[in-house]
Amino acid sequence: MPSPYEKIEERYNFRLPTVYQTMQSRRWFEFNQNNPHYLWLNEAEWLSLKKIAEYDFGFPSLHNFVPFAITGAGDTWCWLPSPDENHPSPIVLCPHDWHMATVYAPHFEGFLYRQIIDFATDGIEVEDDEEGRQWIHNWQFVFHDFLPSEWIDTLQDIATRPLIKPEPDSHYTGLITEAENHEIVQRDLAFARLNEEFVWWQES
Repeated sequence: MPSPYEKIEERYNFRLPTVYQTMQSRRWFEFNQNNPHYLWLNEAEWLSLKKIAEYDFGFPSLHNFVPFAITGAGDTWCWLPSPDENHPSPIVLCPHDWHMATVYAPHFEGFLYRQIIDFATDGIEVEDDEEGRQWIHNWQFVFHDFLPSEWIDTLQDIATRPLIKPEPDSHYTGLITEAENHEIVQRDLAFARLNEEFVWWQES
């Protein structure tokens, strides 16, 4: 009986990154009420290994995407397998209702980091900013052994920032501006395909 990892590799001809497998072994992606290790991110609901192996995009994809999570809106986070095994596979976002995918990060670690940067930009509840700061502190601790120390220092700095005044009638705000978000992403995650958009399924 093939293991879940073997089923995934057989279907996609892709070996899940070592860092992902390490986190998977710690039950970070296993959602249930009795799992205190589950890794919450603002825009990532993790797929089980079984669901990855059996995933149906609902459209005939033009690329060999490997899904690993979905957003609250039902869009899919995927690896776009690199043709060179010595290079990491970028992370792309495949919308459920649009045929253009977007390259989000150069690798899985970059995906985790950018998720936190995005959360710090507009994911913090106005009435409970201390909880938002606590999430950032938690991620600093959880990812300490997985992300570069410079990135951890950036998160530590962000967590000490004052809350930005929210827009009228908005329930969410952040600790950094959109411009600062862009600056951090370009500084720490820049590569040739960052933010590139391309067709991921053919419209009928």
